[in-house]
Amino acid sequence: MAVVQRIAKDCGDFIPLTPRTLGKALHSRGLLDSREENRKKYTTRRNIQSKRHDVLHLKASTVLNNEWNSASNLEPGHEFPFDGLIA
Repeated sequence: MAVVQRIAKDCGDFIPLTPRTLGKALHSRGLLDSREENRKKYTTRRNIQSKRHDVLHLKASTVLNNEWNSASNLEPGHEFPFDGLIA
């Protein structure tokens, strides 16, 4: 979220959205794959590069077009760019 806000600021714009508002909007549209309801959060905890992070958990197919979803479009010997990062 910080990166998105920084890019918008560099472009002379502002995105009036908090992380919670974004999570709520994604959840209301059925785009979240999982969330931690017991913590009343729209995020879920994930270990990424040995650090625990609260993340918005979406399926790759929700945010990537079919070209990116197909590993067959990559050159031989290259792994799918999101292997191990997206559940």
